[in-house]
Amino acid sequence: MSTGLIIALANVFNSGFQGSMRWVIVGCGLLIFIYKRLWSKNSIRKREVMDVQKVANLFLIFVLIAACISLVIGFVVAVKSTNYKKGYISTFISSVVFLIIIVSWYDKASSNVFMGTIPWILNVIAVIIVLPLYLLVARFIFKKVTKGQKGTNEKISG
Repeated sequence: MSTGLIIALANVFNSGFQGSMRWVIVGCGLLIFIYKRLWSKNSIRKREVMDVQKVANLFLIFVLIAACISLVIGFVVAVKSTNYKKGYISTFISSVVFLIIIVSWYDKASSNVFMGTIPWILNVIAVIIVLPLYLLVARFIFKKVTKGQKGTNEKISG
């Protein structure tokens, strides 16, 4: 089972492979490790069953991770383009896409653990209510960051 992990770790610092070939070998080793770990016959029997609280906690963790990733995507777009609207739009689109993916996972996972309707609705509605506030704060951050950049670009070129 640890063959893939050994392949990955042995080739991380291997100077015999240059450039992207090293990372291809490391990635393949990790994929072998993950495949053997998740889909072997023994690991299926050992896999633990999630309860209602664990599903709700994972939902909130996934939402926070998606918010961070969306903010980074929007920040990079806003800084590169020096236009806060483009950063805001990219944050909006990525956060909505992440939210749809996470809610669809949450729907399947909560039905597997027989979660009631009220907790499911409360969790999803709370995230949907917080989303506009998050986007508003992101918009002000992007506006502040790009405003400072536009001033420095004009000074350099002018």
